[in-house]
Amino acid sequence: MLWALQEVGVSEVWLDARRPRQNKADNAAIAAWRAQRVLAPDLRVEFVHAEDEPLLWMADIVAGAAGAAHWDNDDRYIRPLDGIVETIPLRLE
Repeated sequence: MLWALQEVGVSEVWLDARRPRQNKADNAAIAAWRAQRVLAPDLRVEFVHAEDEPLLWMADIVAGAAGAAHWDNDDRYIRPLDGIVETIPLRLE
């Protein structure tokens, strides 16, 4: 996801903080991707707690709407977001 966001011009990403061990593993993965030049060094990635930043909930809401449209063939939740949200197809390599 970070690579895809970077490709469309996102320069700052806030991730929902989890347990310290999980955040440490995520930071290690991000550092490895930077070392492999998969992620640019200037892509800012921070961990914040959802209770400190309610806008993090928006990502869950949009992901739920996109998931319902894709997996359940129910687009009533994503339809109001047409023109606001861009769905980026996932490329598994």
